[in-house]
Amino acid sequence: MSDQDHTETATRAQLWDKLGGFNAGMLSCGAARFVPMSHTIDDGQTHLWFITASGTDLAAEAAAPVDATFIIASGSDKYFLRAEGVCEKVVDRAKLEALWNPVVDSWFEGGIDDPNVRLIRFDLHSAEAWETTGAFGFVFQLAKAKITGDQPDMGRHVVYSL
Repeated sequence: MSDQDHTETATRAQLWDKLGGFNAGMLSCGAARFVPMSHTIDDGQTHLWFITASGTDLAAEAAAPVDATFIIASGSDKYFLRAEGVCEKVVDRAKLEALWNPVVDSWFEGGIDDPNVRLIRFDLHSAEAWETTGAFGFVFQLAKAKITGDQPDMGRHVVYSL
């Protein structure tokens, strides 16, 4: 039985609701390696936003629109997400002010006016998630499959309609 046999579809609003429960994930833009980044959800439910520094690989790669991937792997929540789209550096003081917070401020000596602050917009094109039963559930499903001969139920696979 393939993944597609247990695939559900969900909306962008449902994805935004899910993403609101997580503080960070791993972001890669272009050839930049994956690095941990905190995301902010756009109020209009169209973009994710990231704030980074000018000297980072992410900032260099996102100087022009570039393919990007954002991953959340939360073992404690038994939730795994892969979102793909395009990242691009954006110069928008109003948006930066709306996103600025004490956590971001701690990374920049000059605060919001630090010349190294870079704002990256992530336009999502596709996203899918897996919600698992965890280690105990995994073992249970394998044992049950051995007894019944059925395929193990490894959880939900959700494809988001964006």
